[in-house]
Amino acid sequence: MRSLHPVLFLLTVLTPFFGCTYKAEPADGKQGCAAGPKQCPDGYVCGSDNFCHHSGVPLPQGGSDGGLPGINGAGGKATGDAGGTGGTGWSGVGAGTGEIAPARASSGKIAVSNGVPYAAFSDSLAGGKLSVMKYSGSSWVNVGNPGFTTSSVYSFVLFVDQGTPYVAFTGSSSYLTVMKFDGASWVNVGGTIGNSYSYYSSSFDFIVSGGVPYIAFSDSSSQLHVQYLSGTLWVDLGGTYVSSNGQYPALTVYNGQVTVVFGDSSGSNYNVLTVKSFNLTVWVTLTSTTSWTIGSSYGGTTSVTVSNGILYIIFYSSTYGPVVLQLSGGVLVSVGTLGSISNGDDVEYVSGVVYNGVPYVAFDDESRDSDPEPKAATVKYFDGTSWQLFAGYPDTCDIENTYLAVDPTGGSLYFTYTDCKYAMTVQVASH
Repeated sequence: MRSLHPVLFLLTVLTPFFGCTYKAEPADGKQGCAAGPKQCPDGYVCGSDNFCHHSGVPLPQGGSDGGLPGINGAGGKATGDAGGTGGTGWSGVGAGTGEIAPARASSGKIAVSNGVPYAAFSDSLAGGKLSVMKYSGSSWVNVGNPGFTTSSVYSFVLFVDQGTPYVAFTGSSSYLTVMKFDGASWVNVGGTIGNSYSYYSSSFDFIVSGGVPYIAFSDSSSQLHVQYLSGTLWVDLGGTYVSSNGQYPALTVYNGQVTVVFGDSSGSNYNVLTVKSFNLTVWVTLTSTTSWTIGSSYGGTTSVTVSNGILYIIFYSSTYGPVVLQLSGGVLVSVGTLGSISNGDDVEYVSGVVYNGVPYVAFDDESRDSDPEPKAATVKYFDGTSWQLFAGYPDTCDIENTYLAVDPTGGSLYFTYTDCKYAMTVQVASH
């Protein structure tokens, strides 16, 4: 429910989705429990050994007694809406379920560099200013001072380049700003971007490639710019804007060239999905098709990534819900059947990643909020034929702010979401 406040959770390897408090025993996949109501899912009882045991109903998706769905064990699998089955073994990063910022995170994102996860969030204990933490191997620690921005933030991007974290954000000043952690403190990267421009709250993206920061944004005139840092100044790549009317940009490097995906409204159609690359001299259109328009799910982002040399675009369509496209021979082709990721459900906060050619998509499934065991936070993957459920996450509080990231060095998935308790949690799972 959009009116409730979120709590951030980061996950790699999906956690079980039974909506009660427990944790898996890593050695055998059994679910720990204790005396009290609803400590085990339906069909299981809490035994004298403080583990849930099967109580006479068919085992879900296979597995021996104690191998519960969604937990590492003998054949245990996650099950959920849309009839999919999938991955096992989500676990908290850090103590318990991976809660890292109790009662303070109103939104959050995660990025992974050299196997180390970083989390950024709007910190309610610091007046909504931005805080960044990283996992030290045993606990979550602050990266610099908490609440290091000069004002509260509304929208932000976290990017970590070879262990150096960057954030790009808009705040109460409405101007777009980039900062990085220099090992001692957070410092500005260049000046305020665009000088007199103001910015759409979420219509920007940021990357670092070859040590050079790049940022894509829509200015107050709806012109879409891609700029890079030249010394201490932000300069338009190509000397001018990319589109006279563009929104929802996403940046990557494709075939060695800075590439931007965006919704182009400079012609007679609105938010036409367009892909352009900079060939060191000018911007070249790789594809632009009126068959697709980029929109924004509530709180969602457009993602573009390259895996095994193929460019993928992940975004929200008002017609089909979450959509994954791949560029093939200059043509954008749907990965799987259109509409099959959410199957008509009302979704929010769409994000996605691709690892070794396998796409993963995460979202908040609003249509599952009223289920007895709600699978409100959902991650799906494409198995080469169809979209399958990797895991679902229920919560007694409403789930919001879902966000998915991947460790590019090892493929571990990290998933974050928030609930109404403002607690930030991180979990991890193998792909």
